[in-house]
Amino acid sequence: MIPLGSVRETLINQLKGIEGSVGVSASGGVDSSVLVISCLDLGYKPYVLSFKMDNRPDSYDFDSARKLAKRFGLEFVPVLLPSSPEIILNKVIYEIQQFAIKKKTAIECVYPMMFVFDACEQLGIQNLICGHAADGHYALSKKAMIHYRSTKELYQQFRQAYFKNKNVAQSETLKQIAEQKNINLYLPYMEQTYFELFNDLSWFEVNTPRQKELIRRDFPELDVMKLKNHLNQQLGDSCIAETIGAAVLGIVAPQAKCPVTAYNKLWKEYGKA
Repeated sequence: MIPLGSVRETLINQLKGIEGSVGVSASGGVDSSVLVISCLDLGYKPYVLSFKMDNRPDSYDFDSARKLAKRFGLEFVPVLLPSSPEIILNKVIYEIQQFAIKKKTAIECVYPMMFVFDACEQLGIQNLICGHAADGHYALSKKAMIHYRSTKELYQQFRQAYFKNKNVAQSETLKQIAEQKNINLYLPYMEQTYFELFNDLSWFEVNTPRQKELIRRDFPELDVMKLKNHLNQQLGDSCIAETIGAAVLGIVAPQAKCPVTAYNKLWKEYGKA
């Protein structure tokens, strides 16, 4: 087991020296919450940004992020995602044309983040910190839990394969958007120094007695917040994936049953050769 405080120290070191205003894209879960706390450790006063569909009640993630901001006396920035089918379709086409995004999960992941960057631009937030790819360190997907947690070797095999993808969690796409907006993007969980913290550990050392124990123990501030085990913001009660998929399907391929059909049709028309 790595020494107590190692995770916190690593995150702080990765975020040192940021100049100008700072925002954290937050779900209110463990990974984004500790990024907010790390900013506070460094004396930053970050904006806390979280998104939801503009036609839906507040999701659990959105409400948790708002409570996170309130707990630490920070400004909460609600990012309302347009539910208009026409706006969604135009944004999806833009994603395909500008970033060569093809897969359903990637399209639905990038859609809300484009509006987060827009909000940063409007508020003059110069630096955005995101927790993308954090879950890859913990191997908590259904596939990982079934096939990769039983031995240290299998757990490490999962991590190596997950982060071998250069664009994991659409990180490279987010960097392109940030560059277009002239915003500095920080992805601490993608850094090699963070990856190396887990190199000699087993799944059980990382995730017991609590899920994501390795990070929870270094941030006792989380204990009083009683955070639930985190779900991707496209899942749970946010209805983001469902709304985007239904909008595109209804316009592009109304006779089809699955949004993938519509995305494939758009790719053929607008995708880069």
